[in-house]
Amino acid sequence: MMVLRLIVAMIVCAISALACAAEMNVALRSDFPGGNVLVVKSSGADVELAPGLRGGMPWFYWHFEAQASQPGKVTFAFAGQPRIGVRGPAVSTDGGRSWRWLGTEQVTYAALGTPAGDKSRETFTYEFLPQQLTVRFAVAIPYLADDLQRFLDVQRENPHWRQLSLTKTRRGTPVELLQIGEPGPNVRAMIVTARHHACESMASYVLEGFLQAAMSDRPEGRAFRQRYVLYAIPLVDKDGVQAGDQGKNRAPHDHNRDYGPTPMYPEIAAIQALAESQQVQYAIDFHCPALRGDI
Repeated sequence: MMVLRLIVAMIVCAISALACAAEMNVALRSDFPGGNVLVVKSSGADVELAPGLRGGMPWFYWHFEAQASQPGKVTFAFAGQPRIGVRGPAVSTDGGRSWRWLGTEQVTYAALGTPAGDKSRETFTYEFLPQQLTVRFAVAIPYLADDLQRFLDVQRENPHWRQLSLTKTRRGTPVELLQIGEPGPNVRAMIVTARHHACESMASYVLEGFLQAAMSDRPEGRAFRQRYVLYAIPLVDKDGVQAGDQGKNRAPHDHNRDYGPTPMYPEIAAIQALAESQQVQYAIDFHCPALRGDI
């Protein structure tokens, strides 16, 4: 009798476990600044996704929030060419205020060079906890207008820079222009930019370090300002950054391909005018184009 009860209990537990697994439901959203995802298929704890290209060619950017109906493991998959970087996805459990890398232990990578139509899947698995059923994921740690504003707020009392306005986008959004140092005899003008391609967020963190060094009171900061006046445009495609666009290879062309006699983007026209008016001799543009590989 005891053995029979044990068998019954085991069967009940197994049925309960199966029922719980069947009840798992994951709701996804990307209707927030920088959000981007297409849900191809969602079946319980198995979710297939794709980046929202929005008129552009295939690229790698995705950023979404997932809310699980209960604790447990969920597998997120991307079909075809690689979509996950060398540190795994970026993860935030506080609504995007702070981020960490998931790592690669929960990632299954597709081979480099996998064509877009290939049926192999690149996946990562995440275990939702009872106290953390809502989590944000991104291909890389996002950098949005709020992140730039936090950086500028920290530097507000620094006397070596000032904030100007470059222009407004076609949607009427102000685009920040920062000036570090002052023009003068034997001082050369330099422009630095980032986010010509809206999705390449990691470039912005490198740019922050560059700007912080240029406006610092360390010996290298003072030496830099003696030789250069720096004009920085941290978010060139600011509308694309906030909308969660890929940006790269956007039709008919992206911001990085817009330079010439008749640019279609006000931001690019303003950068060209700035370069001419200040007789800029050097320009550096920050990108981050690779998920993994030899670059």
